[in-house]
Amino acid sequence: MEYSTMDGLSVKQQILLFYSSDLVFSPHGSALVNLLFTTPHSSLIECNPPYFYEMWFANIAWMSRLHYVCVTTYRAHWLKPDAVKTAEQLYNHGKFFLKRRAFSDYRVGPPPANVLSALSDAVEYTKRWRFVYEITDKWSPLFF
Repeated sequence: MEYSTMDGLSVKQQILLFYSSDLVFSPHGSALVNLLFTTPHSSLIECNPPYFYEMWFANIAWMSRLHYVCVTTYRAHWLKPDAVKTAEQLYNHGKFFLKRRAFSDYRVGPPPANVLSALSDAVEYTKRWRFVYEITDKWSPLFF
């Protein structure tokens, strides 16, 4: 396992980093556009701030045939006092999607148990695909 950031990497280095990754664990952010270069049947774990969720990277993962896991953050002491009430009112009135960006600046720090569960799921999926299906499944190349 290797830890890497996108700071200071050239476009070529970013592409190679994503291409050689079996598992991408990242907060929601523009660097995830590089998922387009990830090998099919790798895994993405995306961490979102509380009350914030967008499907952009889930859709890229789906199109790139990646296993997608979303882990959200909810820590009441990190939120502004009226944030919970505001979010619930927006949800109840069907207007949350239009105002979701107001919640994107909150810190990302999902509970460790949720991260561990997501990692376990992603590793098992990738391991199962790389070491079982890829060897025994002769039909999949027809669909690539």
